[in-house]
Parts: sequence; structure tokens; C-alpha cells
Amino acid sequence: MTQEDDIYINAFTRLSMDGILLGEMQIANPRLTYPLRDRESVRPEIDIDVRVMPKLPLACEIYDSPMTGYFEKRGQFYYRNCNTANAMETPEVFYKGRLPNSFLHIHMEVGDRVRLQFSTTRNFVREGRSRLTRISSIDLAVNNIALALSVFRGYLPFHGAALEAGPPGRRYSLIFMGLPNTGKTNTSVAATKALGADYLAEYICFVEPKTLSVFSGPYTLDETKIQNYDELRSAKYRAAPLAAVVMLERTRMPSAASILSPGDQQIADFILGMNRYKFEWNHDIFVRHLMIGGASLGFSIPQITRAYLDGLAGIANRVPVIRLSGLDPRPWSDLLGVQLTALGYGA
Repeated sequence: MTQEDDIYINAFTRLSMDGILLGEMQIANPRLTYPLRDRESVRPEIDIDVRVMPKLPLACEIYDSPMTGYFEKRGQFYYRNCNTANAMETPEVFYKGRLPNSFLHIHMEVGDRVRLQFSTTRNFVREGRSRLTRISSIDLAVNNIALALSVFRGYLPFHGAALEAGPPGRRYSLIFMGLPNTGKTNTSVAATKALGADYLAEYICFVEPKTLSVFSGPYTLDETKIQNYDELRSAKYRAAPLAAVVMLERTRMPSAASILSPGDQQIADFILGMNRYKFEWNHDIFVRHLMIGGASLGFSIPQITRAYLDGLAGIANRVPVIRLSGLDPRPWSDLLGVQLTALGYGA
């Protein structure tokens, strides 16, 4: 791929592929890319390059013996178990698969931008996408590290659909959250039509906690759903500040709506619960090993987790929740409009 073919998966992350085609991911699905109207305004703070490993000598040297433990190689201090070797002082990881010449190398540099380079052999890609082993696919590895890096740079991922509405000068954003099959997509699409809004994201978005600005994840459409993609395609990367989180709950009771004021503990519990349901970078083996060497830079599991939880708590203290509940979600869009008026966001 050329530089012009790079994918900006959100306003702060650029993804470049050279010889390796990534498939479906939570934050970027290269098979569903399309032009966006504000691409020129993108200012990437995270650069991710995925390329074919040009040569194998260092990877082969690290795994040239069955011995595991601590060792020094080419001026770096490493720890190696059976398959994974991580630098102890810098964010760098090697992984060895079971196929011949099946290697992955991840290297991170932190400066004005975070630069992350994935070098992989084709056999590692094949192995990760098969059932030969339990190796995470390169797609999942890129996704999970990009999520952790987003928190590292101050952007908090939300598992929810999002839209932007309101007249010029009074624009606001909403995020729709709920358990799977609650009705996030249908309700957010219906609300977009009713409010004359712009659709931002169907599956994942990001919030910058200081400004509450919402950033779309425009390439997160779910290919398994039967839906009109034209209705779900974000036209831009960045939107107005978050006005409210829309809590969707399926119950046996008739449809109802209510408002939880900022600071209500139910808001923090709900936001955390919905996000922890989806984001599992703490359990990704590559992220964990990359963080060992990245701890001195503030890129470690405790530091990232603390930043994420503190950021979510801060947002929960500043935004209300519109709770929509009931067995039938079809009335929810109309109920939402009434609650928005009560919050001062009416027409």
C-alpha cells in the first residue's frame, strides 16, 4: 500500500499496511473503507505500521536454543518463555509460532507520536488465522494494542453507537450503550433520522475526557448484520461534546424513560460494565509483554487501567444518562426526544 492508501481509523490513529492485509477488527475493517469528508483535519498521534518481516536473523537468534529465562542480545536485556520474548527496558516483543519461520516482532517508540511497528512473517499470519494453534491473529493483536494506546494518549474507547445532532452552534453528541442485542444499532439509526443527526459510529467510539469530544470509529460496521450500510457510515471523525449517554435496557415492563443526573453511581457502574464487557486488552498476551518493557514510559497494565477507570469516572460525573427500558425498543426513539427536551436539547 502507498502512503495515500493509509487508513485513518480515527482522528488520532493512522494504520499503514505493507504486504499484510488486515481483516475485520473492532476499530478498523479495511474491507469497508470509504472517503470521509474531514480526512484533511486528521492529526494522527498514533502511527501503526504492519509489514512483512524483511529478514529473520534477530528473531532466529532469540529462539536459537530451547533455554528460557533472562539473557542479553545485541545490547538488549530480554526475558523469554517458550514462545514470547520481551525486552525488559523498552517496549519490544518477539513471538514464535509453530510453523517454520513463523515470527512476529512488535516495536514501539514514544515521542511526539507513538510509533508502533508490527513485523510479521507470512507463516505467522497464516497460523494466527487457522486453528493450528491458539495464537492471536495479527488483526486482533493490532486491534488490542491500538485500544491500549488510545487510552495511553488520552482517548477512552466506548463500546456503543454514537451520533451528533443539534443546530449550528449548539451541536451535541450521544452515545448509545447496552448489552448485545439490546437494540443499539436500531435505536441509534432511528434517533439519527428523528433528530436529523449525523451518524458517527455503530460499534465503537472514543471520548476525550477533558473536552468530552466524541471521536468516531468509522470502519467498525458489523458485516454479519443485515443492514443498510449507507445509514451507518460516518461522514467525519470528530464530533461535538458528549451531552448524554443513552442507557438501553431490555425488561419485561412497558417502555419507559428516565434521567440519571451526573454523578449518580449507576452511571459509572453502567459505563464501566458495558465497556469491560468488550475491551480485553489486559488479557492480550502481546499487550501484556509489550507493557513490561514499556512500564518506564507509563505504558503498563496498572497505569493504563488506572487512566481508563479514572477517565470513565470523570465522564460519569459530568454527563447525565437517559435510561430507555422495556420489552419493545421501537418506542425508544420517540421517548429519547422527550428526554432530550427535558435536558435542554430540544428543537
